[in-house]
Amino acid sequence: MGEHVVMRTKTQRLISLLLVLVMCLSISCSVFAATPETVGKYSTYLCLGDSVASGFGQPQYNAYGDLVHMWDRIEGSYPDVLAKYVHADTMYPYAVPGLSSQTLRYLFDDTYDGGHLLNTSQIDNLTAGAFNKEILNEWRPKFRKAAAEADLITVDIGLNDTWEGAIGLVYEIAEYGTPLGGDPRATLQEELAKYGTWTTVMRNVEAFLTAWALNPDKIAYWIICWIQFLMTYFTEFSANFPATVDALFQLNPDAIIATTTSFNSFKSFKLIPGERGAYLLTLPTTTGDPIQIGGFTIPKEIHISSTLLGNIPQSSYDFCYDAVREAMEVKYRGKFFVANVGETPLIGDHLTVPLFENQSMDNSGYNPHPTTAGHKYIADQILAVLPESPVPYDPSVTPTPDQGYPAVHDNCPSVKYTDLDTTMWYHEPVDYVLNRGIMTGYTETTWQPNANITRAQVATLLYAMEGKPAVETSAGFTDVAADAWYVNPVNWAAATGVVAGMGDGTFAPNANVTREQLVTMLRSYAEYKGKDVTATGDVTTFADAASISAWATEPVSWAVGAGLINGRNGNLIAPQGTATRAEAATMLWKFGTNVLKLA
Repeated sequence: MGEHVVMRTKTQRLISLLLVLVMCLSISCSVFAATPETVGKYSTYLCLGDSVASGFGQPQYNAYGDLVHMWDRIEGSYPDVLAKYVHADTMYPYAVPGLSSQTLRYLFDDTYDGGHLLNTSQIDNLTAGAFNKEILNEWRPKFRKAAAEADLITVDIGLNDTWEGAIGLVYEIAEYGTPLGGDPRATLQEELAKYGTWTTVMRNVEAFLTAWALNPDKIAYWIICWIQFLMTYFTEFSANFPATVDALFQLNPDAIIATTTSFNSFKSFKLIPGERGAYLLTLPTTTGDPIQIGGFTIPKEIHISSTLLGNIPQSSYDFCYDAVREAMEVKYRGKFFVANVGETPLIGDHLTVPLFENQSMDNSGYNPHPTTAGHKYIADQILAVLPESPVPYDPSVTPTPDQGYPAVHDNCPSVKYTDLDTTMWYHEPVDYVLNRGIMTGYTETTWQPNANITRAQVATLLYAMEGKPAVETSAGFTDVAADAWYVNPVNWAAATGVVAGMGDGTFAPNANVTREQLVTMLRSYAEYKGKDVTATGDVTTFADAASISAWATEPVSWAVGAGLINGRNGNLIAPQGTATRAEAATMLWKFGTNVLKLA
């Protein structure tokens, strides 16, 4: 144990020394852009990553209204574009906002306990409570199955390793720059609730810069703290990333794995408008591989900033993030590839953000995620490093398993329905309810995903989830005929208290179900099953929270807390909005996974 500590300390000192040397340099070098190569067919594609890979900020993502939205292929995201480039028949969009190298390693490495992030409350701050160690344990089989099947895997991870701590460090320094007069600064959560994203960012930027100006005696100390902080997280990344790649190749030795370099805006940091943000130094080598000294990798390219504040984080990224990735490229030569996605400036000479800015979901301010053009740029960069597939793509030939990749839509129940798009967000939820016999199509070839769902249909779905038990009593609803197709589900739902009548002796079987009614029924079913329904979510953050019916406040709060429902575009919970069949399938999928804990 002591030897490991000494070795880690020596490594950190070596990195720190290199950083100091880099900060003293100012070198101008040329950058040569790669030309994308013709790529073959990769039938099954697995995308692993964080919010960038999830498509966060893209129009389709924002339309869901979920801060943390998972498992959907988001149109225009770089995984979506790349899947089209490589002619993938099956894509696993397993990028999760908030995922870090610690959490990703935990999904694939049984010997790893998850590090400090998974074993403290920090993970809740980083993921908005969307997942924790228990949920990751449930995800493990799903992720590993996809990795074992994939022909191509992309791994986009690392920024969240430092993001949470970086916010805390900036906020702590900003405390020393709180301006006199005006509104005093509150906690970050309180600031966001009061001012919104953009104003909160500007208030903290002002206080942060003021702190450096008013406290020259603390600058050296803050720089040391900054470097020590970065070294702690980068050292963890240098262990987690290689372990994850090793685990992926153990699951699937034949896979092609591509990773992206870390995008870091600090290389564009400048004090004088028009000043060059950073110079790129390319280190010459005889083999084209990064230089390795005693197990330590020096990256092939180093950014030299004209400012000290730019050099500290940018050089850290170069030596600690990208060097680790490049070392894996040497270890798994011909199987592992690094795509450089970091040479487009976040803030250019004219303060433009061409590829890396989207509005936040509430349109309140800056959201540093790729635009649609930015996602295409990333997909192009990954495509450029991929080798041709051993199976050349020929659209006139129907692939079969003995040709080296699985047949199209193998074991996919949705494919038989002509009105279901297997690239849409509802694909996996619909497969879930079809495979379990919870929902069926309207006809042999149509499913009607956009049709509204009725009260009788919801009773039928829950009755199917219960296994269609025998029903011996009648609720006596005057509008439910004895020979109606839904008579048993309605009578079962009424007898168990899962779905109540209208209070006037009727059930209103053909009435459309609203979102608040649907979550109320799901909560009643969870109580009937003896499941924990104590989860709560803060519904007051939604713009239309006042429109939630008094009787539905508790069920809606539970549904938000349990991850069944989040919101729609415009920060709306839409309690009175009607639910479609596709939306109902998605809620049942989340309900079965998060509440009933079904496999």
